[in-house]
Amino acid sequence: MEIGKLVKWVVILALLVFGWKALGPKIKGRLNTKSAATSVDSRADDSCVGRATAASNAWSNGLGRFVNPPYDLEAWSSFKSDVDQRISEADSACTCESESCLKTQGALRDLRSLAGELDASVRNGSPPSTDFVRSQEAIDNALDDARELLRDGK
Repeated sequence: MEIGKLVKWVVILALLVFGWKALGPKIKGRLNTKSAATSVDSRADDSCVGRATAASNAWSNGLGRFVNPPYDLEAWSSFKSDVDQRISEADSACTCESESCLKTQGALRDLRSLAGELDASVRNGSPPSTDFVRSQEAIDNALDDARELLRDGK
């Protein structure tokens, strides 16, 4: 009976050593990949994509006050100035040549253009164009694509 228990323990120990040697590096590699992805995500908040997303969110969240005429031009000027500042900060962060930066730069150009179109509309007292929502959706989609590229290291 003593020999049977000893054999069982040797087999169990052999399996544990095998598992530690064979599976340990794979598990450790996955953990390192997850922490690398987390560090990329945390850097994204101050990066090109993060700042562009913040500018787009500021734009989207503040538009509700300016949907229908008559417009408060003083409030509009303050809002537009804040959004322009955020776009400018994002532009400053978007000097890299990676795919995510290039995608974000395009989204920022579109956001600046959209803000300019709405600025002209508000100052003229006319409603925004019918393509306004589609343009905003395209900007949001481009930023989502840029975020995915950033996660992929591109």
